[in-house]
Amino acid sequence: MRDIWWQYRNLSWENVLSRRLLEPVRPKSKGEFFTFTPTDDLFNIKSLIKQLSEYTFNIAAWVPMSSKLISLLEYPNVRLYSRVSEGRVQQLVRKCDLYLDINSLKEGGFSDKFSYLGKPIFSFASVARPNNHQNYHVFADNDIHGMVKAINKIFNG
Repeated sequence: MRDIWWQYRNLSWENVLSRRLLEPVRPKSKGEFFTFTPTDDLFNIKSLIKQLSEYTFNIAAWVPMSSKLISLLEYPNVRLYSRVSEGRVQQLVRKCDLYLDINSLKEGGFSDKFSYLGKPIFSFASVARPNNHQNYHVFADNDIHGMVKAINKIFNG
């Protein structure tokens, strides 16, 4: 809905009412990432969003999101799910290709869910809790480039 508003915000009412259709703003995403967080502290999130701009970042929380998370909407590849329902979470788990385990507080067993589905999980050393998951990839805290490279390798073959 946000994309539709941005398309029409500077048009005159005449143009809007004439039903002039505009091309979609959002390009096709190469892949979908999921992150569930009980806090607004997502490790290296802005760097990842910028460097992986061709991928969609889905960030969900059971509770209302802080202004820090809401500010991530400035990036067109970010989708936020504040006060998300269990049903929507299940849809996101099925839809998303990869789980970013990048917050320090773990909740909901999402690593277990993605591992069970055979989907990769990516994390940084200071926030990682691999729990013997086969598809769990841990990178040094400052190795954003390494994570980006590994993610691109998965999606580009």
